[in-house]
Amino acid sequence: MAIVAVLLVWGTYAAGQFVLQEQLLGGGVAKVVVAGVLIGGIGLAFGLTFVAVRRLVARNRI
Repeated sequence: MAIVAVLLVWGTYAAGQFVLQEQLLGGGVAKVVVAGVLIGGIGLAFGLTFVAVRRLVARNRI
């Protein structure tokens, strides 16, 4: 679970930095869409990682 927490913090930080950079460089619809897709992909990766960790923990308990 510690690994998931670290990945969550790192991913949130990376997404935030990406969005800030895009805003500073001047926005556009395409850049907003790219940022949204990136953040959505990071969220999906965290969700899949969380499910995988839960399954591994459940198997070890059995």
